[in-house]
Amino acid sequence: MGKELLLGAAVFFMLLFDKMNIFLFVILSSVFHEIGHILASFILGHAPQIEISIFGIKLKPALLCDRKKFIILFCGPLVNLIIVIVCHVILSKHFQLRVYIFMCVNLIIMMSNLLPIHFLDGGQMLAIIVNSYYIEKLMDGLSILFIFVIIFIFSEDIYYSICAASIFIIYFIANSINGI
Repeated sequence: MGKELLLGAAVFFMLLFDKMNIFLFVILSSVFHEIGHILASFILGHAPQIEISIFGIKLKPALLCDRKKFIILFCGPLVNLIIVIVCHVILSKHFQLRVYIFMCVNLIIMMSNLLPIHFLDGGQMLAIIVNSYYIEKLMDGLSILFIFVIIFIFSEDIYYSICAASIFIIYFIANSINGI
């Protein structure tokens, strides 16, 4: 319970002091991502059991064939891609900073969810394709290393690198608590 309270307090203060609404955009983008999974479930004839907590929305696993699971997993990042495309169309007509930030947040959520980490969509899709525990664990370690290398190489300021790494760690802890 202590971890959940700490994470809840961190979310509250991030929303309170976020002048550019970046954290709010992360929450909105994550909700749209999960709605993509839920809609795909309904379209494929499966009414998902949904758990909502402070750490996000979790779909309870069901006995579905691998093809249906793969489609449901893919639809979350697909929704983020659609949002990126819509934002790009809006930006091509008139630049707006908040639309640009929202587009970037969706792109990051889409790309990070496609990483082959076992609790992310990409890792679960890889598990369906490969079906090997050892390859999943190897890809987990390589993906986490890859994320931190990218964060520190492409960031011009160490402050932003530390913030990005912290957000990833919070995301990782939240998903671990969620039991995904």
